[in-house]
Amino acid sequence: MARTEEVALGQVRDLLRDFPAFEFDVVAHLQSMRHGTWLRKAWTRTRAARDRLTPEHLVASTDDLRRRIPGYRGLPPVRTLDDIPLLTSQRLRADSLLFIDPAETDESLVMTTTSGTTGPSLRVLYTQHFHLRELFLAVPTALVRAGLDHLLATPFLTLHVTDSTRATAQVFSDPAGLFGLQARVPVAVGDPASVDRTLAMIEEFKPAAVTSRPELLGALLHTVRRRQGRNPFASVGCLVSSGSTLTPTLRADLSGLLGLPLVELYALTETGLTAAACPQAALHVEPSVVAETLADGTIVLSSLANAAMPILRYDSGDRGRLDDGCPCGSSTPRLALAPGRVVPCFHWPTGELFVPTALHDVFERFSVREFRVVQVSPDRLEITIEPATAAPPTLTADVAAAVTAMLPTSVTVAVSASDLPAGRPNDRYRSELA
Repeated sequence: MARTEEVALGQVRDLLRDFPAFEFDVVAHLQSMRHGTWLRKAWTRTRAARDRLTPEHLVASTDDLRRRIPGYRGLPPVRTLDDIPLLTSQRLRADSLLFIDPAETDESLVMTTTSGTTGPSLRVLYTQHFHLRELFLAVPTALVRAGLDHLLATPFLTLHVTDSTRATAQVFSDPAGLFGLQARVPVAVGDPASVDRTLAMIEEFKPAAVTSRPELLGALLHTVRRRQGRNPFASVGCLVSSGSTLTPTLRADLSGLLGLPLVELYALTETGLTAAACPQAALHVEPSVVAETLADGTIVLSSLANAAMPILRYDSGDRGRLDDGCPCGSSTPRLALAPGRVVPCFHWPTGELFVPTALHDVFERFSVREFRVVQVSPDRLEITIEPATAAPPTLTADVAAAVTAMLPTSVTVAVSASDLPAGRPNDRYRSELA
């Protein structure tokens, strides 16, 4: 049953009173209220897995896309998917404006940016509807696909943990009143006080789902294990992992120590929610996405769900395998991801962990195009950077100083500049420790 707007805003008011560090964008919320009816209808279709995009529909749409979108005007006549050239992240980054539908520019578009975990960031424009779908329906969809529908009634639905230094603590209330509150919490894994605050919020809010990248969930687990005390996850409904590969070892650790259901998602900023796990823990491609695999296992994705930037045959940079059939009975293909987007945690001599994706903002600040970060010993990092533009002579020293400031004093940092080839996921972060 949908909540009333009074109940929802009352929950927001109480949270802001108890946790004044949180922000609530009243203007954005009021503007989104006019989309409440659309969001309710979208949830009905999404929950029932309607509106399936088929390869045939995708091929039939290319004539229209060729007319409307400059980036697709050079498409040859299309009879099968193979007739559509691959769209690479390099092309989308360089010519992103060409892939925007001019008919959508009158609407208030939302700009979002890829995480930069696997390569230089690129900007993607969302329609308001697609933005609301990704913000409010992605986690509920994952819970339904995993057979955890009962958690949808939890007053506090989602607490999303991020290590982005640009993120602020923010609370969201969906304009349709369908679900409990959702919140974003930034954490600095290398700061014990920040980790403690995050764990305290998890314990206080008792969310249906704590969502994050697996390496951040692993870092929180590490702290809980070292404390050997009260488990702040005791009243959490489940964990939702996305953004990089959830290894079997980490899955076993998270499930074993915390005793919670663990749901995996596969999502890209470019295509939105792409695959979600079923009750058998197998990823299934979402109905709004067409997935293919090339001979080398490269996963190619297409989606028309974001009308502002429809995506045709996008090279995801990931690899995997598609299979039909599953004990869960789903008719959508199973997607088995090959190991690749694994981000290692760096272990310091003190026993603390560090998640190296926290360094990404440093590299963006100094206009670094590509980088590699390698932990070569417990107290030493070696970093190679490729500047995006002509570099000042102090660049390597400046980057070394900025990175060193984020690490324990016992850890040394060596930075060198060199041309780096664009690599597959996980080339950016590596640990040489056993």
